[in-house]
Amino acid sequence: MTQGYYTFRISVLTQDKVKGEIRDPDGNLLLEPEGVLAYQGPLRQQIDQLVATAQNLQLAAADVPALGEALFKALFDAPLLHDLANLYETAVHAQNQLLRLELDIDEAALPEIAALPWEFMRVPIGSNLPTFWLSTAPQVIFSRRPRQRFPPKPITLDKDEKLRLAVVIAAPADEPAIAYQNLLNEIDSWAKEMSGSVQLLPIVTAATPDNIDLLLRQSPHFFHFVGHGRLAPKNGRDVGEIALLADNGGALWVDEDYFSDLLNQYRPAVVVLQAQESGRLSATTAFAGVASRVLQQNIPVVIAMQYRVNDLTAARFVSRFYRRLAEEMPVDQAAQDGRRAISLVPNLQYKTHDFASPTLFMRVADGRLFQRRLTTATPPDSVQGEQKFRDTLWTLNYSQQRDKFLDIFDKPRIGAFLITGPSDACGQRWLLNRLVQKELEDDYAAHITDRCKPITIRFNGLNRPTLDFFWRQLRKQLATNSSPLAEPDDILNGLVAAWQERDVVIVLDDVCYPGQEFPQKLLQEFWQPLVPKLKTAVASGNWCLLVMIDNKGLAALPDQSADLADPLAPIVLPPLPLQIPPNELRGWLRDGRTRLTILEPAQKKLNLNTLDAVLNHLLHESEDGVPLYLLDELCHVCNYEWSDLQEKWMKL
Repeated sequence: MTQGYYTFRISVLTQDKVKGEIRDPDGNLLLEPEGVLAYQGPLRQQIDQLVATAQNLQLAAADVPALGEALFKALFDAPLLHDLANLYETAVHAQNQLLRLELDIDEAALPEIAALPWEFMRVPIGSNLPTFWLSTAPQVIFSRRPRQRFPPKPITLDKDEKLRLAVVIAAPADEPAIAYQNLLNEIDSWAKEMSGSVQLLPIVTAATPDNIDLLLRQSPHFFHFVGHGRLAPKNGRDVGEIALLADNGGALWVDEDYFSDLLNQYRPAVVVLQAQESGRLSATTAFAGVASRVLQQNIPVVIAMQYRVNDLTAARFVSRFYRRLAEEMPVDQAAQDGRRAISLVPNLQYKTHDFASPTLFMRVADGRLFQRRLTTATPPDSVQGEQKFRDTLWTLNYSQQRDKFLDIFDKPRIGAFLITGPSDACGQRWLLNRLVQKELEDDYAAHITDRCKPITIRFNGLNRPTLDFFWRQLRKQLATNSSPLAEPDDILNGLVAAWQERDVVIVLDDVCYPGQEFPQKLLQEFWQPLVPKLKTAVASGNWCLLVMIDNKGLAALPDQSADLADPLAPIVLPPLPLQIPPNELRGWLRDGRTRLTILEPAQKKLNLNTLDAVLNHLLHESEDGVPLYLLDELCHVCNYEWSDLQEKWMKL
């Protein structure tokens, strides 16, 4: 039997409420149990006392299981424990599957609970389960996975591309010395052993911001940082700071925002933050704060040591962790195996804090970080140039619409949305393709526009609203010789059947041409009967999208329901601007990618020396920034034909 995994996701909603979400290996929702968070009263006092002892690195051997069982009891009340026991029996014993335990705690809303060392959790004796430690058990995978609107897609590797590891040692001369040689020996040994699939980049010990930036420009997949941390007061709260190197070799203390911004342009897949062993006790707390900020930079995985460990222990963890990643093991399973490697050290075992120190914060859905191309073939230079040009154009304008569109990730892959603007020159169809091909296809690697034939109905030219016309057009595009679709209910059933085989995208163009109230009629007569049929059908994993495009700025739909997850409620995107503001266009031209892809070719063709000169030219030729006119002129100055590119890019 192929080993898959069941998932038990545990979300701490409030100070006293927990909600579970149990899914089978196919992703089907099995159960949504609720429980009570028991972090209160005598149990809280016990946990807080043991946590304080752990922070001072003074846990006795007997304290470790006591803390682990107390944390477990706080999170799993009797009903949740019953559900966990049943799931463990089904997944691990009966089916030999893995059991993923994902912990979701909103750090901003519940900072004290999020800061607890949940990696210590141990199933108590007499709980109707085998006694085991959640963060090291071989058949269990424990991680902290904050809820994300959309998980990042796997990083694509070329067929023979090596995984690149960057190591930074920040050891300022005016701070205590850092022991890191054992760590470097282990990493070097691992890299040599895996030389066919791993490349160790030159190790940076002069850790100035410039040197770190130069290292990140080599696009490492793993970024491992060892250094000093501290907590510093800022705006009424303690903020994590990390010591880099100043030009004189002394400490250059930077806060979590500055450090995370270093990783903004060149994003590794995994960031490991390791506080040095000696020095201030607040170092690991500081690194935990930095880890949270780094995760917000769309880094898929961050690992921070929540307790100080010596470099031998750190070396044991990262050697096993990186080795498993190079073997293409899911990242959360690799971290679990790394923690287990620590627990197997005879003088450590479960007698110290060491095994619970590596804390995994993960954004990827199933732990899969990489996918490898099956061929080494690369597109021709002309095709790569067009792709870079398109990707750069996609970053221009529509930020408000993009942010609102992301509400669709709260829905079960079933959603309707409205794109509206005062003129078709606002780029409604361009925005539609940008949203679907960028946000959906990139984030799910779904290639929706390649897997479906969109159903497109255009209402322009109609003199009056007619639902009958709409149903006739749907019938024509769905009907087959073996399946005549006579009535609206037959058509709806036909859409459900199509959705179970492929993505379904229905584009209603110029939806307000028949009348201002027509979009609301479509929702009432078509969408509201369709959604219940989709929700009761067998989940397909495909998208069903209804896109209404208004080219006159007339559509009037009610405000979206407070329940973002309700697929019946349409997502009404903010109205498109008739003209892109000059300041927005200037900022876009100044961006590094835009300068290389568009600004420099435009300056060369137009014989203009300054950014403002190019900006003034573009505004003049596009009627002060009308989106479609601007896109046409940008193509012209970069030696492309907008009509040719539309044919390639406008798949919807």
